[in-house]
Amino acid sequence: MQTNNKRVEILAPSGNFEVFKSAIASGCDALYIAGKSYGARAYANNFSNEELFDAIDYAHLYNVKVFVTVNTLIFEEEIEDVIKYIDLLYINKVDGIIVQDLGLASIIKVRYPGLKLHASTQINAQTIEDVKTLKKLGFDRVILGREVSIDVIKEIRKNVDIELEVFVHGALCMSYSGNCYFSSLVGDRSGNRGRCAQPCRLAYKLEDTEKYFLSPKDLCTIDNINEIIKYVDSIKIEGRMKSKEYVSEVVKSYKHVIDSYLNKEFYNVNELKYNMQIAFNRGYTKGFINNCKNSDFTNIDKSNHKGVFVGKVVNYANGKVSIKLTKELLDNDSIRIVSKDYEDAITINGMQSKIGNVKKAFINEVITIRCHKILYPNDEVFLTKRENNELIEPKVSISGKIYTKDNQFYLSITDGVHTVTSSIEYQKAEKNLFERIEKQIKKTGDTIYKFVELENLCEENVYVEIKEINEMRRNLLLDLDDERLNIYMNREINRKIVRLPIKDIKEYCGYSVAISDKNQENQLKSLSDFNCNVYYRNANFKDEKGYLYLPRSGKDYDIKNAVSSSLGNITLISSVYMNVTNSYTVRVLEHLGFEKIGLSIELSKKEIKALVDGYFKRYNRYPNLEVMIYGYYQMMYMKHCFLNKAKGYSKLHCGECKKNIKLNGIYQVFGDSECHLALLSKDPVCLFGKIRELSNMGVKNFLLDFTKEDNIIEVIEDLSLGKNSGYFGHYLKEIL
Repeated sequence: MQTNNKRVEILAPSGNFEVFKSAIASGCDALYIAGKSYGARAYANNFSNEELFDAIDYAHLYNVKVFVTVNTLIFEEEIEDVIKYIDLLYINKVDGIIVQDLGLASIIKVRYPGLKLHASTQINAQTIEDVKTLKKLGFDRVILGREVSIDVIKEIRKNVDIELEVFVHGALCMSYSGNCYFSSLVGDRSGNRGRCAQPCRLAYKLEDTEKYFLSPKDLCTIDNINEIIKYVDSIKIEGRMKSKEYVSEVVKSYKHVIDSYLNKEFYNVNELKYNMQIAFNRGYTKGFINNCKNSDFTNIDKSNHKGVFVGKVVNYANGKVSIKLTKELLDNDSIRIVSKDYEDAITINGMQSKIGNVKKAFINEVITIRCHKILYPNDEVFLTKRENNELIEPKVSISGKIYTKDNQFYLSITDGVHTVTSSIEYQKAEKNLFERIEKQIKKTGDTIYKFVELENLCEENVYVEIKEINEMRRNLLLDLDDERLNIYMNREINRKIVRLPIKDIKEYCGYSVAISDKNQENQLKSLSDFNCNVYYRNANFKDEKGYLYLPRSGKDYDIKNAVSSSLGNITLISSVYMNVTNSYTVRVLEHLGFEKIGLSIELSKKEIKALVDGYFKRYNRYPNLEVMIYGYYQMMYMKHCFLNKAKGYSKLHCGECKKNIKLNGIYQVFGDSECHLALLSKDPVCLFGKIRELSNMGVKNFLLDFTKEDNIIEVIEDLSLGKNSGYFGHYLKEIL
């Protein structure tokens, strides 16, 4: 088995400069950040352009890499603007760009020589063939989907020579990345555009029970991290909207475990997990990467920060509560006390024990503090925040030497890689003044450097003015800054337009119908006057003229006559869930071998027209595009089955998704042959009345997608009569 021999990169998140510096001080090797636009966490503080450039230089001085997320889907009319943005990042020395949009990736690969191109987890790479395709497209690194197991990672490492990155800690998405449209369809805020409103974190009603059925626990792989690092190049920590305390604690914890493991030193993983849980947790899961059980993936009782259990209430009287501790508690800690019908959040400002006022209380002690609400014995107490001491800005170790030559006093400084030297005139001294000179040279102040050694090679006693020594030192340290940053200079943008070659593609035109069971198949066959292509969701269906509608994720299939939603399965048709939002992505998919391209369900009429016009302008022809004109959108597509967990089953493939079950009474659930679960939109989209308009734009293929409809004949008849209309999805309404 091929393993990764390099020390794994610890990749930290940052939503602002304060967190950025904290992550570096905690020992990360690289950071991923975003500007004000085109990043998948639009509601983080994020960095202005000037802050970005300053942050990149700051990190590079510490030999820390910076990757900028440009990982939203890009609409046609945004292409020029996003290119100008990446031009600035490239010139200002960014190490790499994280991208979801395949069209944008094709531009980056040509325009920016040497810039590292990372495939965002939003691309949803799950298999060996997915990763092979991304390498073929020019990606240098693939961030694997959160559902990929360690066993699959091993196989990918063995079969594809490319950098691999995996998430190891933090918040998880319920849906496969890039495959969630829930926020987009219910609130016009698209996760694929970086503006997810996180409807998955809300409580929903399933039959007679209301719980947080769609809220995953937080991923924590620290118990198994030493196995994971054998097969990947980078481990990513989630949290661009998290606090500096959270980022710092998680970076330090994983770094400590990895370094201790490599150095064969002892470490206490439980203590590290405890500190991380205080910073933030929704309960921990080992995740699909470690083959967690379906029942261990979500925390259906609570979706916010859980904290850690530290004791129970023993008494309440006169606005004060007494608590018996199971863990130590400090003054200024924040706690949450959970009572039967409510919670009380308290920041401790003075606590008493049996010895009086204390700043720190220990296990088994009873402490008393003020509280806001009436509390009761056995109410549970959780520690939710602890102030950390400010991290000290790290220093880069340097050494120097002084010597004389040709009446000049020389100071040479090195960081072990780069060396800078300067000289000034000196006078002979009657006594040795080295201690005086050394003291001034070592005053590095607020620079990033500290001297670990200064060697005196002067052949005689020298005298140099203090201000001259100070000026020489300041200038040399600035020169050393320049040398450490110099490897990123002189980047040139390739402004030559390179277009992917065009090959002959047969023209597709007409209706397609996706069906999901034998009943729908029989009904469709009875409509002899309805001429259409058929997409079968069941592999047992036999129709030489039809197409197999492949499950949207998780497995490679060796079949061409099919509809695919993944890059690992290059078939004749790409589905509407392939996230195609611009003409450059259309061209990439055609280049790979797709002949008919499904357009994203998140496109408006305006955006569809811009895409088609952009393609026609470059290639003087219309592509084979397909738009979904009827059907329930699959708002979420997930590996976890919340129905299976709710019913308490020990194994998957329980069949619950085949029943008429609705979340909140309005969102149907729908399972595929691979036991993946989809959450369907409340209403079916109906664009039947827009077919002429779409045709005039250049769209010639129209999809009717049947999932759980009992009578598709009635639906088709109503559509032809214009009866089934009213919900247009995003066709008339642009998303954020």
